[in-house]
Amino acid sequence: MTAILCPRCHKLVSPDADICIHCGQRKPGLWGLTSKIRKMGINLDLPNAVSAVCIILYVFGLLLDPSTLFEFSNIMRVFSPSMESSFKLGMTGSQPIFRYELWWTPVTAIYLHGGLLHIFFNVGWIRQLGPVIENVFGPFRFFIIFTVAGIFCFLVSALTGNAFTLGASGSIFGLLAAAIVFGRHTGQSLYTRQLLQWSIMIFVM
Repeated sequence: MTAILCPRCHKLVSPDADICIHCGQRKPGLWGLTSKIRKMGINLDLPNAVSAVCIILYVFGLLLDPSTLFEFSNIMRVFSPSMESSFKLGMTGSQPIFRYELWWTPVTAIYLHGGLLHIFFNVGWIRQLGPVIENVFGPFRFFIIFTVAGIFCFLVSALTGNAFTLGASGSIFGLLAAAIVFGRHTGQSLYTRQLLQWSIMIFVM
C-alpha cells in the first residue's frame, strides 16, 4: 500500500489509517481519498485554484453589467460589479437565504467580490495563507476549512442583519484561525503572534 505524508507532522503514514501513529492526526489520508487522487496523477494547488475562480467570477460580474464600471461612490467600490450581477452570480444575505430560499448562496458568495480593492486584498491573503494551511493540513482540509468558515460567517451575518454580503473575508479568518491553532499546538509563539497581527490588520481593512 502506498504511504502518504501526514498533513500535520509530514511523516509517512498509511492513507487508510484512522490516526497518525506519529502525531495523532485523525484520518490523515481522509479515508484514502488523498492517495486515490495522487494515483490519478492529479497535482492539486487549491489556493491558486480558489484565487483563479475568484478572479474569473469578478471579471464575469463586471461583464454582466458594464454600465457600472465607472460609477465610483467610494474607493472600495472602484470597478465594482453591480448589485444585479452580483445577485445573479450568488451573492448572499438574509433575503437571498430566507426570502428567496437560495440556500447555496453562502457557498457561491465566498468567491464573489464587490470591488477591485476588495478582490485584490482577499486574493492576496488567500495566496499568502493558503499554501501555509495546505502544507500543514493538506489540500482537502484547506478547502474544507476555507468553505466551512465562509459559510458560517455568512449565516451569522444573515441571522443578525439585512445586508447583502459577499467575499472571502470570512474564509480567510477561518484560515487564520486554523494557522493560529496549529502554531499554539506546536508551541510556535512567534508564528502565532504574527498571525494575530495579520488578523487584526484584516479586520481593520
